[in-house]
Parts: sequence; C-alpha cells; structure tokens
Amino acid sequence: MTGRTRLGPWLLLALFAGVAAVTFWVLRVEPAMPVGVAGRTGVEPSTASSHDRAASTAVVDALANATDQRTSIGPTTADAGGAGGTDDAARKLELAVFGVAGQPLVDARVRVFDDTEVLGDAKSDAQGLVRVRAAAGPGRVLVTALGSAPWLAEIDATAGQKRVDEPERATLYGRVLVDRAEPGVELEFELSSDRALFDATEIPTAVRAALELNAREATRLNARCDAHGEFAFRGLTEPFAGRLGIPERFAVARVDAPGATQERRAVRLAQFVPRLTLELVALPMLVGRVVEADGTPVSRAQVEGWLVFAGAERGRGGRLVTSALEETSCDDAGRFSIPIDLPRNLDARELRGADSLPATERIGLDVRRGEGATPVEIEIAAARMASRWDVGDVELPPARRLEIIVRGPDQKPIEGAIVLADEAKVKSDVNGSAKLAHVEDVDSASVGKLGFRPQDVALDGDGPFEVVLQPTNRWTVAFVDSTGAPIPKRRFVLTALHALFLGDDPTRPARTHVESGATDSDRAFKLREGTGFVAHFHCDEDGRAVLSDLASPFTLRVTDGLGVTLEEREIALGAEEVREDRVQLAVRGGTFAGRVVDDFGTSLAGASVRLNARSLRASETQRTDAAGEFRFEDLQGGRVRLEIEREGFSPLAIDEYELVLDGEPIEFRLNQAGTLSLEVVDELGNAVPTADLRVRARQHPGLPVRRRGPNRFELRDLPGDPVTAVLDIGGRTYEREVNARGGDTSVIVPRHGRVQITFVPAGAALTGGEHRARVRSVEPGERVTLNQQLRAQRGPLATTFDALLPGEYEVEIEWREVSDRDGRTLRKLGSPKRFSVNAESPSRVEVRE
Repeated sequence: MTGRTRLGPWLLLALFAGVAAVTFWVLRVEPAMPVGVAGRTGVEPSTASSHDRAASTAVVDALANATDQRTSIGPTTADAGGAGGTDDAARKLELAVFGVAGQPLVDARVRVFDDTEVLGDAKSDAQGLVRVRAAAGPGRVLVTALGSAPWLAEIDATAGQKRVDEPERATLYGRVLVDRAEPGVELEFELSSDRALFDATEIPTAVRAALELNAREATRLNARCDAHGEFAFRGLTEPFAGRLGIPERFAVARVDAPGATQERRAVRLAQFVPRLTLELVALPMLVGRVVEADGTPVSRAQVEGWLVFAGAERGRGGRLVTSALEETSCDDAGRFSIPIDLPRNLDARELRGADSLPATERIGLDVRRGEGATPVEIEIAAARMASRWDVGDVELPPARRLEIIVRGPDQKPIEGAIVLADEAKVKSDVNGSAKLAHVEDVDSASVGKLGFRPQDVALDGDGPFEVVLQPTNRWTVAFVDSTGAPIPKRRFVLTALHALFLGDDPTRPARTHVESGATDSDRAFKLREGTGFVAHFHCDEDGRAVLSDLASPFTLRVTDGLGVTLEEREIALGAEEVREDRVQLAVRGGTFAGRVVDDFGTSLAGASVRLNARSLRASETQRTDAAGEFRFEDLQGGRVRLEIEREGFSPLAIDEYELVLDGEPIEFRLNQAGTLSLEVVDELGNAVPTADLRVRARQHPGLPVRRRGPNRFELRDLPGDPVTAVLDIGGRTYEREVNARGGDTSVIVPRHGRVQITFVPAGAALTGGEHRARVRSVEPGERVTLNQQLRAQRGPLATTFDALLPGEYEVEIEWREVSDRDGRTLRKLGSPKRFSVNAESPSRVEVRE
C-alpha cells in the first residue's frame, strides 16, 4: 500500500510529461531529416544499377574543386524580429517551414510580409524555424530553398507558432554521371527558366521593393546532386523552357531527355521533362607551381594563358589560339590548377581517357606576381595532353623592382596616389611609397591623385624615383531638384580642353565611358591633353561628382537618359580653385513604364528593354524585375527605337516608337520563339558544306544561329512569321524562305562539286609563313574568288574545296611570309592552272612550282 502510494505521483507525472512532449512535437516540428537535394530528400530513388565509383585523378580534382562552389540563399539568422530585434516572445511569429516530403527545410530563405511592410527576412534553422515580428492579422510568406523555386503562401501572421508546407509542384528529377561513373561527391547545378517561376505581381509593389526581389531569383534555381548523382528541381511552371547549366570543369557528353539540346557547358530544355539523364566528362587539368628563380614559391600569383593545339588553323599574324586558360589564383605554396576548355570541334563524347586527348603545339602562360606587377609571358613546349597535365615548376625571371615616392609641394608624402606603369597599377602607402615589380623594362609611369595635376615620371635606373605633384583645381558638382533634394545617378557631359582626373579610383562605377582622348579606356585615370573632347559621367547616389585638373573654361551639359539636353552652362575655374556648384534642374522628366509578358500573360523576368535615340547617339537599357516590369525615369519623351529581348522568345523591335510618359504601364508581349533544325542539301539529298548561314527577319535583328555540322544549323528565337535564310556556299550567296515553325527543314541548293588542290614545290617547302590556294571562277560574268590554306597531308601540301558549282576555274598558289613588322611579304609560286569542276565526281588538281 505504501509502495503504491509512493509510485502513483511519479506515474502521473510521467504521463503528464509524455502528453506534453507529444503536444510540443505536434505544435512544433517533426524530427530533423536530411534536407533538400543534398540529402536526397524529395529525389526519386534511381532504378539504375550501381556504377563504378572509381574516378581518374582528373575527375577527383574537378570534383574536389566543384564541391566548394555552393550557393547561399539570403540572410544568415533564423531570428528577424524587425528593426530593433528586441520584441518579446508574446509579439513574435514562430514559423516552421516544411518540404514536400514532410521534412523541415533548413537554410531556406523565409520572407514574411503583409500588405504594407516586411515583417521579417531570415534563414530557417535546423528545425526549419524562423522567428519574425508578428502582425495584427493575415500575411504572406515567400520561401526560397535549395532545389526549389520560390513559393508563396498565405498565413496567419499574428503571434504564435505556425506551420507552412511546400505545395506539390512539377518536379524535374535528374541523374548525372561523370566519366560514366557516379560522381561520389555533391555537384551543384543551376537551372534558368525563360519564364518567371512564381507570380511576383501578387506581391504589393511597395513590399516587392523591400523584399529585394530580382529577376535572377524569379528565373533561376540551384540544386545539388548527391554522391549517387541524383538531383531534383521542384516548382517548375508549365509551359517550361530553360537552360540547365553544369558545374565548372566539366563538359556535356550526352543528355537523355525529350526536347533537350546538348550544348558544351549546358543543356537547353525546350519543354518540361519529368526525368533527365546527363553524362558529363571532366575537363583535363593543367597543374603546376609558380616559383622565383631561386625556387621560392610565389603565393597568390595570378595565372592565365592559352593553349594551341597541333594542326590549328593559321590566322592573321600566325597560329590561332584555340583554347583559353581561364585566370586562376595560386595557393600559398604557388600551386595552380586550370581546366582546359577543349577546341570546339572536339566532341565531349570523344573524351574517353588520355589517348583521346589532342596533341598540343605549345602553351602560353601569363603570370602576374601580384599587385604592382606586370604579367610575365612564359611559353611551354609541345607535349601530349594528359587528364592531369603537370607542367612542373613555372620559373619566373628575376623581377625589376621599382619604388616611386609621391610627395606634395611641401615635401609631405601623399597617400593614395595612383601609379600606372605598363599594365601595373598600385597606390602609394602612408609614406607616399608605391612599389612595382616589373620584369620588362618600363620607360615611365603616370602618377596622380584627386586635387593634384597628374604627372609622368621617367624610370631611368634603379630608383627610388621621386615625383612631386602640384595642386590643381578641384570641382564638386551637386545636382538637385526644385526642392533642393539630390538627384542621384544624373548623367552629365563635360567638354574640356585639358586632362580630367577622375578621383581616387579611376575604375569606379561613376565613370561610364569616354568617347575620345583616353590613354586606356579600361584603366586610365586621366585623358590626354588635346584639342577638345567629350566625356560622359554619372553622379553618385547623393547627386554629387568630384573632378580635378580642369582647364578653364569648360562646358557642362546635363542630359536625360537618352541624351536630350536639360541644362548647359559654361564653368570658369581657377588653376588651384576648390569649389562646389549646385545645379538645380527645375524641369524633371517623365517616366516610361511597362511590363513584358509571354503568349499566356506570364511575366518575363530578366528581359532586356532598350531605348535607342539614334539622332542623339544615346541609348539606355534596363532589365525587367521579378514581376516583368520596367521603369525608365526622367525622360523628355520623343521617338526612339524600342528593342525587347528575352532568351527563348522572339525579339521585338519597333522603330519610331513614341514614348508615352507618366501614363499607365504598357504591356509588351513576346511570342514563344521557334527552334528550327536546318540541313543544307542538293536536289538529290546530298549534303552541301556551307561556309556561313544568317537569318533575316523583319523587325527581328540578330537572330542566333548555331552550327551543328558542315551543313547543319540550329536556328533559335525565331518569330512565328517566315524568315529568310541567307547561305554562303562556294563564294556564292543563296536566299531561301523557311517556315520558322517547320521543325526539321531541308534547304535545297544546286548540286556542287569537290576539288582537291595539291602543290609540289621545286625544293624544300618554304617556312615562316603560309601557303594558300587562290581559286577563282573564269566563267563569263562570274566574280567568285576563294582562298584556303594548304597543309601537309602525308606528303605534299594540299587542301580541299568542298563546295564549288560546276564550271571552269583557275587556281594559283601563294606564299605569305608572317612578319614581325607591319604587313606581309607575298610571293606567287608557279603559274596559274585551269581546271573543271563537275557534280558527279571529285576533281584533283596538281600544281608544280
């Protein structure tokens, strides 16, 4: 009796605790599960058999680098309680966010708002929770998670604990193989949609700006595959079209999905597909180490360059660069690793081991030690490429180190002066010292700072070199409206007769471009003295701009976004005068606003809208926001050329468009673009090699064309109306009208013949230049001339002209010496020789010197 009496309270307490725990679990969250695509949650299990997970060293390198490329979404805190962040718990909204499989969404960006303001913007924690400021009534939530398109949901935004679940939506399930094996690590993919993935117009305009929505968030989403290569993109809208981008250091070998088009670094999807299988190959890696002459590693050096493959086509001035090596930074030990982007004519499907890699002629590397150093060009001899191509130590020659000391007229050091020498740029330190590391000799450097006249200094000897900057005028202009409020980003033009110095940082966004007189349009901080030039600038967000070293007098002209003059005045400034002027613009321009949608009225985020005032040689471009809307402000009106473009849709171009200012937003509709596969054949269906193909369509300039083979092309972004294909074949031009909605289309041209030209020199073939075969038609009234380079093909020099109309021709062999000096030496070899071309069989012509 006593034992039961003592046990009863504990049983009641345990029962109470259990009920409380269950209640707490129901009200709060479910137990944490693997999250998102990275944890394979929401990804359909693959039914494919297990693949060999062993990868080559190149694959391991590529995967190791790719795993560091992660996408972060939004803020980093799970508590966003408003401006003060100190509201007590009674006024907090605690929101639990769950995915389609019932798992809490971790690291999702959660934005809560009502009709007037944003209540909170935070990342969900390990339980999928965020805590934000509560509202007095209903609200909405916008959730962005890895692998999932943003989604909106209505919620009760009052204080308390609430739950919101991701809705079931269209999902693309994918599987990726790398070199025919499972990747073994996570890889990140980006899917970009032609249309907006959610309807941002449902969000009030004022709140939309505060939410920091942009076109990228509305059209792109990222997902990671797991170690088995499985990934998923949830929330795709239908109709869907877009592009799946692959991680760096890989190329697409094959894609298995209806309506998918394989590109080198991406896959184009013309429609929604529920499943997709993607085969990638790891690009070969060029690895090495940058060292000084004494073997000391050069940490954090910048390395870029080029690679020339054996047998590359000769171009003007020598061999054409066939593959660029992207810039990369060395680690602390001087090691670098650069993926080699293979030539376009090599199909990624052919990359099956080291034996499939092409031979190279040479590698060129540009190595920069760091700030204040010019690049050192280093050439590496020919070798056969390997999957992991180790070039060993790249030794830099001894550097010529220079020091320039910048002082003012009072001999005090000037800090922050910019020093430009060759391709190096550095700022002086607190002692006025600017240190440069050069390999090649440099004759001079330019030194300048805002408020001082720029000066050149001769670099004869070893230095240090001293330069004394003399003070000059300094002019600040502030643009304000009739109420005195600043006008940000105002465009203005200066017409001057002297040099302009554009502030402490010459590359800052305030400078847009210089029409003439620049020493270097990308890097220069001054303009050459001359007979007069025009420079265009924008003021900053506060409506201010600061310039110095201005010759007096100069002309200030203020324009609107399309170059219309709003204000013009002459400014007189003393040689060392420091002054600030206010320019009050009493007349502000109007606003041209609109929205871009597709055939179904869906917003097209990220569309390019361009206004071009040709008579004033000025234009302005904007991109539509997440709701497909755009606004051009402060315009004076008039007629312009309006151009609207968005990938996947037919471009819109309207000449002499009359701007309607300060009216209701105007809706512009783009039609879904057609994609046409076009094959060039003759009357018998034989393929005809085509030199070039262009597309001409009314009011649709610049339609893209992608070559898919010698006679096959892919035409994109086609309008619904018929278009004209312009073909260049054998020195002749053909025009054919094609139906843009025709799918696969054959373009028929006359039958052509083929001829092989062989040249036999009298002795050893000339070197240091290139042999070319010059073929011209000798038919009456014909003016057709073709040139091709001759190459050694298992013996004599030869070339083949694949498409010539039947008829009489004449061939002449020329040799052009590639000279380091201006121009070329041209020499004709042998006599011209006539020959005939027929369409029945190939012709052979031999020319002897």
